[in-house]
Amino acid sequence: MARETLNQIRDYVLRGVESGAFAHGQKLPAERDLALRFGTTRATVRQALVILESEMRVTRHVGRGTFIAGATGTGRQANGHSVNAAALPLLTGREGTSPAQLMEARQLLEPHLAELVVINATPQDLSRIRAICQDQRSGDDFATFEASDIAFHRAIAEATHNELVIAIADLILQARRNPEWQKLKQSVSGRNRERRASAIREHQKIVEALDARNAAAAAGAMRKHLHQVRFNLLGY
Repeated sequence: MARETLNQIRDYVLRGVESGAFAHGQKLPAERDLALRFGTTRATVRQALVILESEMRVTRHVGRGTFIAGATGTGRQANGHSVNAAALPLLTGREGTSPAQLMEARQLLEPHLAELVVINATPQDLSRIRAICQDQRSGDDFATFEASDIAFHRAIAEATHNELVIAIADLILQARRNPEWQKLKQSVSGRNRERRASAIREHQKIVEALDARNAAAAAGAMRKHLHQVRFNLLGY
């Protein structure tokens, strides 16, 4: 997959938003049309959309398409990323979050997110989570996988349909963009395809438990996944 093509598609969308060609809530051209426009495959287009989704620039709905993220309920940070407005008062100081603190927060919150998804998710929510997990198999480079990983975990948060919980999850996702976290993850797993493949298998276990509406299994699969992430990155 050409990183240059991914960047071209991403820039096309961002420039469209900045120029007003794409309005908040507007549906983007279909994947096949974007593939023709950029002379690439639909798989590459999907990976570009995953990156945009991880940045909260677009929202993707299975069976409906991809839409420019709406202004309602979101704010803009200095770094350009959209965040849930409910999270804005809490953002101060997140830049100093260490990888160990980030993993503590993730392990505290995300298994319970999985339980809430079992209770609150719609069939469309589950289809979206499943689709992101499937798309991860086509992304081979680290940056694309990291973006799809963020998109996967944010889709789980959104499927809780609890705005306060989503705001808290957004804080954690923003902390994942910290240079210290990115540098550590790149050094540990950036060139390790097997670790990325293992993470996808762990994601699949989470998806299977969510699809089965099994709260205990979903929380357990998420705990196991996060424990492995922590071990890979921090050694314990």
